[in-house]
Amino acid sequence: MTTRWLLLRGLVRERRHWGDFPELLAARTGADVLTLDLPGVGTERTRPSPTSIAAIVADLRERWLAHRATLGEGEGDAWRLFAPSLGGMVALGWAEAHPDDFVGVAVCNTSARDVATLFDRFSTEALGTVARALFSSGRAREAHILALVANTEHGRARADAFAAFAAESPVGTDVLVRQLWAASRATAPKSLATPLLVLCSDGDRLCHPRASHALGARLAAPVKVHPDAGHDLPLDDPEWVVGELAGWVVRGA
Repeated sequence: MTTRWLLLRGLVRERRHWGDFPELLAARTGADVLTLDLPGVGTERTRPSPTSIAAIVADLRERWLAHRATLGEGEGDAWRLFAPSLGGMVALGWAEAHPDDFVGVAVCNTSARDVATLFDRFSTEALGTVARALFSSGRAREAHILALVANTEHGRARADAFAAFAAESPVGTDVLVRQLWAASRATAPKSLATPLLVLCSDGDRLCHPRASHALGARLAAPVKVHPDAGHDLPLDDPEWVVGELAGWVVRGA
């Protein structure tokens, strides 16, 4: 049996923003790792960004199934899905609509409008940062974003690299607006047949950890809390995230 992971990124982020996280996850779990970009960013930046979670799921699933068709998978091959933030909302919608696609789904610092308040989901600090980012560009824009979502020097030091990604594959303001609209309307499943793990950061200054705890309570899922990382937990402390994911697999998710 081959174990595989699918990774999805969050708001206006592409797969290069993972850094070496996919390689770290593969090395720790012995699994194959696939990263896919949401429509409108990265490899998919020339395509429109849908305005609903369901449409984003449909787009990603079509590409994922096409990838699976090239693998010649065995009958016992198992896929797991991990995604932070907006990607987590997509992951939850995917697991609800297609419960047999994954043997486990893990989300990180995500939320839904029916389990968290507006300002738990998107803080006033985040609103100000988005406004500043919209009126800046290049390294300055990335520095604004990282100042909000990263709590470590390691994370914030990525501004130059992330600005280079933006220069090579620019994301239009329309994509940001359309993704925010999709996120604003995201709701949590009433229940999930697929095993779920919820990760969150006590130091998240964009989405309050209350949202993750409420999500875990709704879906009877374990919630693992990092004591001080920021919203972009895989960027701030990839070792901790990989350790939690690997332990979850060992426990039978």
